[in-house]
Amino acid sequence: MRHGPFGRKKETILCSSDKTDMNRHHYSLYVHGCRLIFLLRQDPSEEKKYRPAEFHWKLNQVCDEEWHHYVLNVEFPSVTLYVDGTSHEPFSVTEDYPLHPSKIETQLVVGACWQEFSGVENDNETEPVTVASAGPGRQWQRRADPSTPQSVGIDLGGRRHRGIG
Repeated sequence: MRHGPFGRKKETILCSSDKTDMNRHHYSLYVHGCRLIFLLRQDPSEEKKYRPAEFHWKLNQVCDEEWHHYVLNVEFPSVTLYVDGTSHEPFSVTEDYPLHPSKIETQLVVGACWQEFSGVENDNETEPVTVASAGPGRQWQRRADPSTPQSVGIDLGGRRHRGIG
């Protein structure tokens, strides 16, 4: 991944979320400012106690506009990030309750995340986005930019990027 210091909005890399209705993110990897953040919500359980859910790394490599190789190793409750083969522990970990039970299917998306549309465009846009209808009162926000490569190799190095797909 390559990324530059060009904004303070959340930029989704990948996201597994409810396919409709609930707006719950099960796991997500994104850049916010110059921080790499991994959200991992635990599956429903009888035990209603806080558990690690959001892991934050603030590394120079996240915003240096150079290509880097990132690997996340999840051995819950521990998550280790490797950047170019060097391990990094999160500087901050936020806890949350496990998700509540639901029969809603999930979907994995690269470059965007399902959110109930509030009438305000958000996430990665720097100009108007293409929005497709996802049902009454909800919209799927998908970024469309003809200059963006349609592949999983994501370049966030200062250009305006939209969802891959």
